[in-house]
Amino acid sequence: MSAGAVLWVHQIDPSISNRINWLRFAQAFQILRISHRFRPWRIMASVIWNQRDHLAVAIYMCTLSLIFITFTVYFIEHNQPNTDFTSIPKTLWWGIVSLLTIGYGDMVPTTTA
Repeated sequence: MSAGAVLWVHQIDPSISNRINWLRFAQAFQILRISHRFRPWRIMASVIWNQRDHLAVAIYMCTLSLIFITFTVYFIEHNQPNTDFTSIPKTLWWGIVSLLTIGYGDMVPTTTA
């Protein structure tokens, strides 16, 4: 449904436009239907499916590394003055940002340990 049609229906009855607005969201799923026709998408899906065991091991190892590093940094940093690592969830946030190499710079370790 186009944006113009939603606005037109909204002028008639605002409650109807709220109910049918989800149709615009459903349009995004048409990409999944179209993607079955493209050979590169099928190749990518088959590689992921065939290597799912290796991908699961890699995800598992990254998760374990993240948890280990998070707890290690928390226990080293949490007693330091003016530290950002005051809780395990905050330290986990730092670990995720660092593991994904986003590096916002909002939290940095202060010790040299």
